[in-house]
Amino acid sequence: MAETSIDEGAAPAAAGSPRGFFSPLRNWYFRRLWLGESISLLGDQFYLVALPWLTLQLTGSGLALGTVLMAAAIPRLLFMLVGGALADRISPRPLLLGSNAVRMVLAALLAVLAWAGALSLGLLYLFAFAFGVADAFFQPAMLAIVPGLVDPDELEPSNALLQATGQASEIVGPLAAGLVIATGAIWYAFAIDALSFLFAAVMLLGVRVVRPAAEASAEPGAPGLVAELLAGLRTVWRDPAMRIFLLVIAGLNFFMIGPVNAGLPALAALRFGASAGAFGTMLTLFGVGALLGTLAAGALRIGGRMGLMLPAFTGLIGLALIGLGSAPSVLVACAMCAAIGFGISFVNIHILSWLQRRTPPELLGRVMSVVVAAALGLDPFSRAVAGLAIDWSTSAMFAVAGAGILAITLLAASSRAVRSIG
Repeated sequence: MAETSIDEGAAPAAAGSPRGFFSPLRNWYFRRLWLGESISLLGDQFYLVALPWLTLQLTGSGLALGTVLMAAAIPRLLFMLVGGALADRISPRPLLLGSNAVRMVLAALLAVLAWAGALSLGLLYLFAFAFGVADAFFQPAMLAIVPGLVDPDELEPSNALLQATGQASEIVGPLAAGLVIATGAIWYAFAIDALSFLFAAVMLLGVRVVRPAAEASAEPGAPGLVAELLAGLRTVWRDPAMRIFLLVIAGLNFFMIGPVNAGLPALAALRFGASAGAFGTMLTLFGVGALLGTLAAGALRIGGRMGLMLPAFTGLIGLALIGLGSAPSVLVACAMCAAIGFGISFVNIHILSWLQRRTPPELLGRVMSVVVAAALGLDPFSRAVAGLAIDWSTSAMFAVAGAGILAITLLAASSRAVRSIG
């Protein structure tokens, strides 16, 4: 399956030993994928800054902004499983190429219409919806293609490289986008995004993926799309460890996304003297911790201790959330934020890589679509519940969120299927 070779005679590396973080870049195909995706992720930041800014310029309405963003989020969630099934049926590469091509055209049209001053709120809804559909087909295919390019032992550094690139783009991209938009020509931002999709598509043209099992599903007499979707869901449900890990992913995101995004500004406003500096510092330390967790996940092997170490890390995330809610100072709150960011990145990369190894090649797209849906599906509910809980008590909101993660940790730790993972 993999394009790089595995040294069959090499002794297994010890748990905790360092590995080559950048070693996947020696793989020509993965390097092209990574380079194209890096530029595309940077371009995405221009779109993600320009679209809300343009919406507010046209309407001046926070409600309009929220509904435009929802117009992208709903189809992304609804079509995610279909995107995973198609990735298995036709293989991930053509799906990635098609998604990049569609988004390139959409971003180019946005640039032209913004330049001409012809955009309206109705058109922004349509563009947001179309981007959401294209994203739904892209995301599971992106996760499914990686195991077809690298050796199983290099999944952690490969996923870490891709995630670290995304985290870096989230730091650099909004600043660059803001400078571009400040020139008064917002259409530049959409044009840059369109060029980034073009670059990513060109890089993908040179990528070769070996997935014979996926190609077989497109033969005459193969099961229909609904049957394929159900087969992917059954694969997850019938595997106890896989089922619990998906619950961990869903639980971590539900109990963390809302509390962090809504809770940090509330802490800064209500406890730390309404300090924007405190909010910015906590958010920055969360990002730094997340990046360090990504680097650690890619560089360190945990070997046969995965079934014990991952519940330990999720437990630490829960304790850090509880500590964040009762932090007496900005310094303590920043330390908790860094710990939470580190833990979530470390856990996510190892669970994702394990799931990629565990899943039969012909089901990778469908299982990866379930993973993405588990990670993103509860996002709106998490934000809404956290917002309501803050009006009750910010400290209690963090305490309940941390307790929820601890409960999921105990469930995972009590599973013999999880504890036996090597």
